[in-house]
Amino acid sequence: MQTMQMIETYSSKFATRRWPVVLFCNLLDIAPLNAYVLFEKLKVDGAGKERRRSFIKRLGKGLCQELQEQRQSDATLPSLVTARLLDDTEGPPKKRGRCHVCPRQTDKKATAVCKARHKNVCHAHCEVFCTTCLSPN
Repeated sequence: MQTMQMIETYSSKFATRRWPVVLFCNLLDIAPLNAYVLFEKLKVDGAGKERRRSFIKRLGKGLCQELQEQRQSDATLPSLVTARLLDDTEGPPKKRGRCHVCPRQTDKKATAVCKARHKNVCHAHCEVFCTTCLSPN
C-alpha cells in the first residue's frame, strides 16, 4: 500500500479554505503513520504486529494521558466529571430504546445512554450518569 493511500485511510481532513488549517491537518495525518512505521521497525512493546487503527487510538490516548491525570487531580471539577474522566470504556452504539428509569406505562424512548450501566435514559433522567446510578445503593 502506498504512503498516500495509508494516510487517506485514517484522515483528519475536513473542508476548509484556510491553508494553515489544511497544513495542520496534513501534519496530523502524517505523524501517526510515521510513528507506526517506526513502531513496526523497532518492534517496541512485544514482537506481535499491531493493527494501525488500534495503534493510532493508543497513541492518541497516550498523548492525552498527562493532561487527563492533571484534570483528575483538579479539586474544582465536579465529581461526575472526574468520574467520566476515569471511564475509559466506550459504550455501545446509540440505539433508540425505552428509558430504564421511567415507568413502563410512559414508554419514553431515548437515544441517550447511561455511561455506567450502558442503558437508555430519557432527557428527564439524563445527566453525565443516569439518576439511578447517582443514587446511593
